Amino acid sequence: MTWGGWTVAGLFVALGTSSAYGIVIALRRRTAPPVRAVTLAFPLESGVYLVVNGGGDINTNAHLMTLDARIPRFRKWRGQSYGVDIVKLGAFGLRARGVQPDDPSAYRIHGARVLAPCAGQVVFAVDGLPDMQVP
Repeated sequence: MTWGGWTVAGLFVALGTSSAYGIVIALRRRTAPPVRAVTLAFPLESGVYLVVNGGGDINTNAHLMTLDARIPRFRKWRGQSYGVDIVKLGAFGLRARGVQPDDPSAYRIHGARVLAPCAGQVVFAVDGLPDMQVP
């Protein structure tokens, strides 16, 4: 085998090992937390969605980093600590028209109705805010 062949083989082994590690970490965190679980309905209308940031471990949910009180810059984001990022997928499994478009309407999830995941009473709501800059 040539030097280039060994390089490609090494890259595939490294990628496979890294992927396997990520899968093991994600599956390990599929266990229920030690508190009473709350049943929630999916908060979006019908479609195909992918959770890209969610779970009970920093390896699967970057939002959990905001719980670290030692880092002052996270303080203003602490309200999203248990957040989940959901993307809507199109026919070919793509989340947007383009790789990382600047226009929010290019994303499949833009304009999707958000539904209440459980019974309750809305005590405060804000509407009409401008879309944030993408990404």
